[in-house]
Amino acid sequence: MFVYLTRTKESVAEFAFDLFDDDNNQKLTRTEITKMVKAVYGVDSLQEHVRKIIDGMDEGHDGAISKSEFVHAAKKFPALLFPAFDMQV
Repeated sequence: MFVYLTRTKESVAEFAFDLFDDDNNQKLTRTEITKMVKAVYGVDSLQEHVRKIIDGMDEGHDGAISKSEFVHAAKKFPALLFPAFDMQV
């Protein structure tokens, strides 16, 4: 717990990315983003929300989110991982 609580926001975002990158291909797919939304927000019927997340983060326009895109978005939109960041406070 101490290690988690002392991490930077960037390192928490990297950890979250790795947690949901099920196939370890360094990209989050729509399925993996859906799994993340369900885990963070407790619901899985947010397909429109998932689409907006992907559209907002997918700087490369390849339909997947790279780790750098994810970390950048988490810095820009901290609400993305709010429960994780709030727990650190």
